[in-house]
Amino acid sequence: MNIKKAILLIAAVGVAGVAGIPTAQANGTTYRAPYQAGPSGGTAGDGGLERTHSSVDPATGTVSVFQASVVPGPVGCAATGPMAYLQVQHPINGDEDKVLIAYDDATLSQYSWLKVNVYAPVDGETIAIGSFAQRGQKVAEDGNIVVALDDVALEPGSTMTINFGIEVGSACPNVDGGTVKFPTVAVN
Repeated sequence: MNIKKAILLIAAVGVAGVAGIPTAQANGTTYRAPYQAGPSGGTAGDGGLERTHSSVDPATGTVSVFQASVVPGPVGCAATGPMAYLQVQHPINGDEDKVLIAYDDATLSQYSWLKVNVYAPVDGETIAIGSFAQRGQKVAEDGNIVVALDDVALEPGSTMTINFGIEVGSACPNVDGGTVKFPTVAVN
């Protein structure tokens, strides 16, 4: 390999790392948008003085969640903050041990979280086998999330559900939220 090719290779690897693209192992599977819409919700607290917005765009892998509560105390606080997730359904082959999720342009307020929850059937019951929560404050950040899966006997032929998105706290008064794009989800 000549010097010019080596420099190009190093530059390409560096750009991939900056762009937040997870590196999948040879036995892994990488998913890209479009994803499925996952769970969303949260409750309004005060009958009109709280405003929430959540959206997912499965085609682009973008999630946005915002909340503004103007009245303090028990009258103004919601029971739970808003949340929105995208979802990947992964067919289990039995040797999965981690999920790697890349995120781009994450902007989150202090009381917002990037979250990942992984579920799979174990002994006939669907349980959480891995999770991740990272609290904001972020401004236009790119990065990777690595979720180590619990050491349980996964059932080949069944399906693993991966939910990834944003949750906002129910504190009040507050103005919180965030937006993020998820370019890839890799299961290894």
